[in-house]
Amino acid sequence: MPRLKKILVPVDHSDCSRVAMEYALFLAERFDAEIEVLHVAEIPLGEEEHTVVKPDTGEEQLLSELIMQQAEKAETEFLAPFVRDATIPIERSLLKGQPGKVIVEAATDRGADLIVMGTHGRSGFERLIMGSVTERVLRSAPCPVVVVRHPDDES
Repeated sequence: MPRLKKILVPVDHSDCSRVAMEYALFLAERFDAEIEVLHVAEIPLGEEEHTVVKPDTGEEQLLSELIMQQAEKAETEFLAPFVRDATIPIERSLLKGQPGKVIVEAATDRGADLIVMGTHGRSGFERLIMGSVTERVLRSAPCPVVVVRHPDDES
């Protein structure tokens, strides 16, 4: 059996991601592996170059910068209880792009031995319209993928 050294945990800061993070921590502690948490901020197509005015200051800023700042804040809040209680170090990454594609690229570039991610369990029309990040990762990942469903998910 291959040694489990690095677990990549893509998160969207949802309850599903919280459950996946708990599962990844369990595995990492059991196998003495390290964890990298990855959030991919999705910048609307063609919006990277638009400027917006920050409401509090009137200062202009690129939309992509604002999205990345909000994602950074959400990531810090999401990880706070995990970092506080973890017995292993947790690395974190914040990237931008199409989540499924970026997750697979990150897993390859970082030499992940396992990806642990949550799923919202969408199906039918909702999945057709929104796409499935999990499905794309499952099809293209360079390593095994564990998909964790939230226990309260009725789908």
